[in-house]
Amino acid sequence: MDGENARWLDRASGAVESRLNQLGTRYLRTLVSSFEERGRQAEAARAEAEAKAKTEPKAEAKAEPKTEPGQPPDPTPPPPAKP
Repeated sequence: MDGENARWLDRASGAVESRLNQLGTRYLRTLVSSFEERGRQAEAARAEAEAKAKTEPKAEAKAEPKTEPGQPPDPTPPPPAKP
């Protein structure tokens, strides 16, 4: 890095450091509060999705025909559904 770029980098880092010092802990408190709020929202959404999954009827899974690995699927159609 040449001298011109080094001086520019020193000035830029000094300006950033100065601004962060002016902001003080307020910036960090805001950052942490925002992070915690998003965490609470994500946890609430997860809990809501779990509760919804428990109350909704489960869709019946279709039975997939079993085949040996590397073998093509069985072309025989499944038996008709009982009325």
